Amino acid sequence: MKVELRLNGGWLSLTVRDNGCGLPPGGRNKYGSFGLVGIEERIVILGGTCAVFNEPDGGTTVMVSAPVVGGPDLPLPQPQEHGSGSAVI
Repeated sequence: MKVELRLNGGWLSLTVRDNGCGLPPGGRNKYGSFGLVGIEERIVILGGTCAVFNEPDGGTTVMVSAPVVGGPDLPLPQPQEHGSGSAVI
């Protein structure tokens, strides 16, 4: 799994990629499940965008971006590397 969080030009973007089997057709709208649909609805309310798609070689990518409005101008924390190639912020 790969997770990227970026702040660029007043937009906060999050990308999550995995190397699984991908989503089945209609998998985003499974009855009784609101995970991805709920994320998309909330991001749109914030004035952002959401994209979910299967990768050609397997896996799924979820990309969300939302404008950052107000708030203090604090520097972003720098990730700390861990042995497995992951980073903790």
